[in-house]
Amino acid sequence: MTGIDAAAPPDDAAASGASPWRRFGILNALFALWLIAMLIAALFGPAFLAEQAMLPRLDFRLKPPDAANWLGTDAVGRDILARVVVAARPTLTIALGGVAVGLVIGTLIGTLAGYCGGWVNLVCMALVDIKLGFPTILFAIGVIAVFGSDTANLVIVIGVTGFVTYARVQRGVVLKIKAQPYIEAARAVGSSHARILALHVVPNALSPLLIVASIDLVRVILLEASLSFIGLGIQPPTPSWGGMINAGRDYLQTAWWICVGPGLVIMLTALGISRLGDWLRDELDPSLVT
Repeated sequence: MTGIDAAAPPDDAAASGASPWRRFGILNALFALWLIAMLIAALFGPAFLAEQAMLPRLDFRLKPPDAANWLGTDAVGRDILARVVVAARPTLTIALGGVAVGLVIGTLIGTLAGYCGGWVNLVCMALVDIKLGFPTILFAIGVIAVFGSDTANLVIVIGVTGFVTYARVQRGVVLKIKAQPYIEAARAVGSSHARILALHVVPNALSPLLIVASIDLVRVILLEASLSFIGLGIQPPTPSWGGMINAGRDYLQTAWWICVGPGLVIMLTALGISRLGDWLRDELDPSLVT
């Protein structure tokens, strides 16, 4: 081995020593820009494009993509791009709200199960097992069919269908944290259970939960799109990505762009969140890097 070979650091070591932003990479940066654009669309799109997204213009029906309408128009002449932008707000509102509800419910159940143990653990895990007995999409369809599909109901239903993963992850993390010496030390000095949970257990369990939430957001977006596709999600005239794909089913042979536009948006958004979730996992838990 030459002196140059001996002095050269391994590639893995060099990669691990790089800053988080260098490890972020160009592709992740592009996806991050896309997600920022979606957030901007959700915040400001309806204020500027609501008329183009809602107002029928029969003279422009089924126009293919061109300079005036980048993604074409639908069966009643509405601009597909404008509808995609306006649909970002209800779609992302329901997705983020559903993840938040699932995160809160799952964290509460998992924390109680892991910290208390005994019969509390049995009851909490029984709730998880009962939920696992119901297919997610069928459970959502049943609840929405009974209570309706307004935004609040969709957020609650999607959150309830997704708490299982959070509960299981949180329970496992809490069991590990509970065995740490600093928990025993906190008990020895007379700290209450509530203080231990608030200051030591929950804060140290946040990283795994954030990783799960970032990955679960993809599932929630696809679930909301699926519900809208079958008519149980966001109701017309409010546009939604899944509903737009459903509206274009009858025109796949003659006006394919009606489905392709929202389909691409769903795909890119899901891919972007998944990529950033993987990066977040690697940064918060390097032991999981392969």
